[in-house]
Parts: sequence; structure tokens; C-alpha cells
Amino acid sequence: MAECERLEADAANAKEEEERHMQLDAEMAARLLAAAEKEAQEALGKAKEFAEKGTAADAAAAAEHAKLKQEHAKKVLAYSVGVQLRNILLVEKIWFHQGKTWIKKSSYPTIEKIAKILIDNPDIGQI
Repeated sequence: MAECERLEADAANAKEEEERHMQLDAEMAARLLAAAEKEAQEALGKAKEFAEKGTAADAAAAAEHAKLKQEHAKKVLAYSVGVQLRNILLVEKIWFHQGKTWIKKSSYPTIEKIAKILIDNPDIGQI
């Protein structure tokens, strides 16, 4: 009996550890996204500042830099969404009827979570 309890405790600890890692991944992705969006906004501000001063070459360079920062922010967003989806699928399963391509009703909440993430982030492109 003690061995069984120890194995159950080990399994519970492993699951808790996995959940902590998933939470850290999601938090890191959110921080990276916030930083990338901030950098893109700062670069846009510089481009506008140079354009107002009339320095066309500097404005063009700053605008190109802002564009690169925005593209980077989109990639970080796609990474963040990928982390969220991976975390859902690591914890929850999508069940199909045996021998069919029909999803079981018990998996609808998981599908709805995934759909919400994708709907909330239409600009992510391919993950």
C-alpha cells in the first residue's frame, strides 16, 4: 500500500511540476510579446518624429526599423499563441469516436478554448 501511495504522490508532483512549467512558458511569452509591442511603438514614434522634423532619410530608416519591429512582434504573438495551444493540448485531450472522425462531446470545451484563442488572434498567420 505504501508503494502505491508513493507512486501516486510522485505522479501528482510530476503533474504539478508540468503545470508550473506551462505557467512559466505562458508568462514568458506574455512578457516577450509586451516587450516586442513596446519596441514597435517606440520605433513608430521615432519615425514620426523624424518625419515631422523633415529629415526624410532618417524618417525612412526609422519607418523601416518600425516595420521590422512590428514583424518581430507578430512572430512573438504567434509564439505566444503556440505556447497557449500547446499548454491546452498537454493537459486536455481531444477525443474522437472510435473509427470515426467525429469529435466526442466531452472534447467540445477543449475545442472551444482553442477556437477562442485563434479567434482572438486573427493576425497570427501560421503557427
